[in-house]
Amino acid sequence: MSDKQIDPVRAATSRIGLAVQHGDPEQIANAYRQLHVARILRAANNALHGEYAITQEQRNDLALFFLNGGQA
Repeated sequence: MSDKQIDPVRAATSRIGLAVQHGDPEQIANAYRQLHVARILRAANNALHGEYAITQEQRNDLALFFLNGGQA
């Protein structure tokens, strides 16, 4: 087994392709939702740990945004 980690965005994109092949609308919708989550997690990780990491105040604002169900 490889120690290489699979990119969650690429994995989610692959799941969309598989779902489309199977033709189940609910499976396709779930695959797209998984892709959205993977992209958000990637962006959040980059924001928190990237070269220009956000400040603690910005982290608090982001946490509040999610705790409020995405309402600014």
